[in-house]
Amino acid sequence: MKNELELLKLALIDYEKGHEVAWNSYTNWGFCLYFRMVHGIEVYKTMEVILPTLYNQRKVPGGFHYEEKGDIFEGNADRVTALRNAIKELES
Repeated sequence: MKNELELLKLALIDYEKGHEVAWNSYTNWGFCLYFRMVHGIEVYKTMEVILPTLYNQRKVPGGFHYEEKGDIFEGNADRVTALRNAIKELES
């Protein structure tokens, strides 16, 4: 399995494509669906273990970590910001 930093960089590429193409890049819902469909990694109940740096970026506690879905501008922007912040943290 790729390490967390590699996975986050790949995810950032897909999320930066924007909310308009979210259905095609599996960024339409959130990180759990994305990582399962694109990378074959199940993070639904184990995100804090598999991707702890990204998990700590969430905006809302509980199962839904962001207010909007990834196919909405704000939801996609929140996830891009979370990915960038997590990558910056891992690279420092």
